[in-house]
Amino acid sequence: MAKYALKRLILILPTLVAVLSILFILTKLLPGDPVLFSMGESERVYENSQTLSNQRYNIVAKRMGLDKPLFYFSIVPSDLPKDYYSLPPAERQYAQSLIDKYKSAALVTSLVNHYMELNQTESQVTEIDFLNFLNSFPMDLELVKQEVDVYMEEYPTHDAVIRMDELLKGILTSETPHLSYLPKVVWHGMNNQFHQWIFDALTFNIGASRINGKSAWSMIIDAIPRTLVINLLSIIIAYLLSILIGVYAGWWEGSFDTILS
Repeated sequence: MAKYALKRLILILPTLVAVLSILFILTKLLPGDPVLFSMGESERVYENSQTLSNQRYNIVAKRMGLDKPLFYFSIVPSDLPKDYYSLPPAERQYAQSLIDKYKSAALVTSLVNHYMELNQTESQVTEIDFLNFLNSFPMDLELVKQEVDVYMEEYPTHDAVIRMDELLKGILTSETPHLSYLPKVVWHGMNNQFHQWIFDALTFNIGASRINGKSAWSMIIDAIPRTLVINLLSIIIAYLLSILIGVYAGWWEGSFDTILS
């Protein structure tokens, strides 16, 4: 008996991890972006600025732990650089969209990094109105290249324009797209979403509401009195109905058999 009980206890942990893993996968399969959902409509277009909107997105994503890799390791294209995972969530999403379309992961990552640098050093490009164009960065890099060519004619010695032109040329004329199809494994260690999910679950850290940002535990505690009242009323009503039905069935013996038949 003791051996059987010990065996069952040992199986609890892997069973719990398996259940939590399934729940984690299901949450990732849900449609929509949890960060955008948490931000709300008013914050999605933050002061009508894409840069500020991305900054707000990154703050919310970091608070939710969604800036981390998904699992302990990733199977990625062999040309994906290490600094890809250092990109903020919003910029990483944009980079991934470009990689899916154009391959050339290393050049795309450099392009997005360059774009971020321009946002951080706005004064260097304000005089040519270059940043306003880049802030509306479309997914069509061919169109971007056409616009950059115009800037190259006007500002052929401007470092920001030259660098952008070089990166775009490299992406659009890449001669090594096959590297995007050769996989490699990148190890992330314990700093990933799945590990945090398991750790939080085992330590009963259920986080905060994505709607109002309140602690989930505080919301549960606040709801306990109302839940108890509802359950108590349900029990009272159930007992009263059960007693009345029982008395009726006992007083008029066989009446329920007649009704059911």
